[in-house]
Amino acid sequence: MIYTDKDRTIALAAIFQCSGLVHELAAKGCAEESFVSACIDSLFVVSPGSVSEVYSPKDVLFGFKLLKAILKKSSDVKNKHILRYALMLIKLSKTMKKNKSVQDYIGEQIKQILRQREYLEKSGKEFDNIVITRLATLYRESISTLLPRIHVIGKSQHLHNEKNTHKIRALLLSGIRAAVLWQQTGGKSLHLVLPWKRKPILNILDGYV
Repeated sequence: MIYTDKDRTIALAAIFQCSGLVHELAAKGCAEESFVSACIDSLFVVSPGSVSEVYSPKDVLFGFKLLKAILKKSSDVKNKHILRYALMLIKLSKTMKKNKSVQDYIGEQIKQILRQREYLEKSGKEFDNIVITRLATLYRESISTLLPRIHVIGKSQHLHNEKNTHKIRALLLSGIRAAVLWQQTGGKSLHLVLPWKRKPILNILDGYV
């Protein structure tokens, strides 16, 4: 499949959106639910035929804004934390790809969680908290066993809030998914470093934010 700069930019923005939402939850205890949902939902898009089947541009608008600020070298302390999370997610995704047993376990568990989500939805029952809790457990049982581990920085009252920590772990798992997709589209770390690699990304971002 041939991927475009737009595909790579959307997938990269998704990584930064997950990272940004993790920071918001850790520092403030809350985050925009529509963007959280877009990240979580991406985990349940199995074998997509295109990037647009996983994320639409409006799904990652928050990520677009963060990515643009970071590529333009914003010195905001918040952005430094977000960049660190994003780079760690990319590293972890590469480590995961070398570990077939972890990949297989995540894939099987995602299918089971999706079936449970569909069952609860058809039954008219609330499923968000249940799904997020199961995704958080999946992250702890799989990605947390790999190195490097992500150390989330924030306020203790938010980091000790179980609902928040579950959402943070689910978002980190979503970030791994975005990082894998980004690499599938041809994304490389040099896109974040070299000016001539950043330029096409910034041109696309200018069209959205």
